[in-house]
Amino acid sequence: MNQRKDLLNPTLYKIFKSFQLDKNYLLGDGSYLVDEKGIRYLDFIAQFGAIPFGYNPDFIWAKLEEVRRKTLPSLVQPSLPGEALKLANALATVSPGKLAYCTFCQSGTEAVEAAIKLARSTTGREIILSTYNSFHGKSLGSLSATGKVSYQSPFRAPAPGFIYIPYDDAAALQAVLDEQSDRIAAFIVEPVQGEGGIIVPRPGYLKAAEQLCRQYGVLFIVDEIQTGLGRSGALFACEHEKVEPDIMLLAKALGGGIFPLGVCLSSEEVWNDDFGFLHSSTFANNNVSCAIGLAVLDKLLEDDRRLIKEVAAKGDYLLEKLQELAVKYPEVIKEVRGKGLMLALEFQELDDCGSYDMAFMVDQGAFTIILAGFLLNVFKIRLAPYLNNSMTLRLEPSLNIGREEMDYVLAALDKLCQILKYRDYALLYGYLLGDYSPPVRITDYRAVSRTVKASPLSPEEKIS
Repeated sequence: MNQRKDLLNPTLYKIFKSFQLDKNYLLGDGSYLVDEKGIRYLDFIAQFGAIPFGYNPDFIWAKLEEVRRKTLPSLVQPSLPGEALKLANALATVSPGKLAYCTFCQSGTEAVEAAIKLARSTTGREIILSTYNSFHGKSLGSLSATGKVSYQSPFRAPAPGFIYIPYDDAAALQAVLDEQSDRIAAFIVEPVQGEGGIIVPRPGYLKAAEQLCRQYGVLFIVDEIQTGLGRSGALFACEHEKVEPDIMLLAKALGGGIFPLGVCLSSEEVWNDDFGFLHSSTFANNNVSCAIGLAVLDKLLEDDRRLIKEVAAKGDYLLEKLQELAVKYPEVIKEVRGKGLMLALEFQELDDCGSYDMAFMVDQGAFTIILAGFLLNVFKIRLAPYLNNSMTLRLEPSLNIGREEMDYVLAALDKLCQILKYRDYALLYGYLLGDYSPPVRITDYRAVSRTVKASPLSPEEKIS
């Protein structure tokens, strides 16, 4: 039976097909995927951090088999679901500060929506303050907190009651609090801007933000949806600066790569009965998904948080090796950034790269897409851009990634950078024509490439 392949998202399907990213993966095991042709790929995306232990980890399936053996009911509202209560108590025990109450949901964007409603109902104020270049989700409230106009405009977002300040700028935060603190319910911030391209703030920024919010009576929301649960080299990224938020948000890794699960954690001082009576969700407090959440937390905490310590060491190794690539290829790599196993490789804009095609790809935001297609089809490595930064590749593997896999990716990136340095761009396009062989010989075309010149404008023309 022939199936249409564009029914999930015809807009993205065109892009996936054009760059040969339209693989149908049939098997997932650890950090590897196998497509319908039997080709094996190394996954270095981990579904943006939502696959923390690779695909189909044994301990998650053991937990699911235990749930089935016990015939636990999944959805039993209104009641006191046992697994949800256990997970809430476990999270309250290990979370920073006075966080206690857990509002469970199915996704990060729902956790953000809950936090917005909680902050407004607690303070009686309207404004939610966030940062430019942030990412907090794509439902209307969380999209309004997301500091990216291009995501908002078609949907008439932001909704009323949202304002933005620069990230990593405590002075800007203090200035807006000086002027409008009596109208601001909360400040929501990522410890590291994830989809913004892994923007790591200067040491002390998060703590300064917490103290300013305390000083002005504004609730402090830390969005740990991508950074939390080991990703940054700590259980929670805010632990690096001993920050104690009023509200903390988790999702992605909490579901163990199997079930969708998110949570809005809040302190007793922040909780209010209006929120308690009026906020609910049919699929919240699911015993099955919360049982998985417990297994995830247990795995991260076992052996004195051994896995998380390994994440920190692996992250340091990857960051060091990527920085060596940046030194080796300064004309190709603009910057390397990262914390733990969330890293970014940002490329130069290639304004004068000797190729109109490449310059056009950069201008259209497709440069890293063709790089991702090249790496996927030639080296069998899954990498992807960040949503807010089209010149930056995401390196965000599973937390238990091995040294051998990291070295393989680093070697492939070295080859990629050499191609870009030597301007042998035909090697990047070859896979689109059916040549999937890794490059053996890279030709240096720098001496023969010509400067790209703009066409002269006639008197009635102007640059749009």
